[in-house]
Amino acid sequence: MPGEASLELVAKSDVMKVFYKDLATDAEIRIEVPEGVSPMLKVDVNRDGTTDPRDTYYGVRDHSEPCVGYLITDRFTTKCGTLASNADLKVTVGDNGTDFTWTIPKRELSTDKEGASFVIAYFSKSQGWNYFPSAAFSNPIKIKF
Repeated sequence: MPGEASLELVAKSDVMKVFYKDLATDAEIRIEVPEGVSPMLKVDVNRDGTTDPRDTYYGVRDHSEPCVGYLITDRFTTKCGTLASNADLKVTVGDNGTDFTWTIPKRELSTDKEGASFVIAYFSKSQGWNYFPSAAFSNPIKIKF
């Protein structure tokens, strides 16, 4: 379809690939990970490079249910469901791993509505918690709306 945005690779590591697609008022963010890895999108909503009470997370519980809330510190969050969100999550399991596709209103990702800054926290039973590209917002993945 003419004018339709395509999925753009915005970051990758040896564990994951992160894609972005502009959907007018929403952002589609897809995280591809190996089977058994569960990612959490941690968003610096005001894009100031520090964790503060307005910053949010988008995670997964029971391998498919969205779990959203606020960040307390780089490593601690509020309970699942504390953020009233209109985000949607689709989980697709394939031969090469799992795709976690979030569709999130841009207004939830950024106060300036010009772009988003986020990092990925991810968990695996064999490795525990890890972060990409960093645990803090000092080196985030950035997308422009």
